[in-house]
Amino acid sequence: MSRFLSRVAYACGTFGHDFFYAMIGTYFMIFVTSNLFNTDDTSYNEYMLFVLRNFSLTHSLVILSIKQKLDGVNLNLGFFLVQLLPQLL
Repeated sequence: MSRFLSRVAYACGTFGHDFFYAMIGTYFMIFVTSNLFNTDDTSYNEYMLFVLRNFSLTHSLVILSIKQKLDGVNLNLGFFLVQLLPQLL
């Protein structure tokens, strides 16, 4: 019985953590985008979109390369091109 309760407690904790992370992530996304694009200057808005997209692209590359090093896998960048292609467009 204690094994079952342990698994239920773990599942509830995992669900709570995932729910909290989703709420914080959504709030942060709304907060950042509402403050970044709160101007009437379209050139500034386009510049901020450019900066965010480039940051997202480089951040993805850095995270993927760190994951490769930690996993001990040698893969070239072409393997991740499918994941990066939508960001490049």
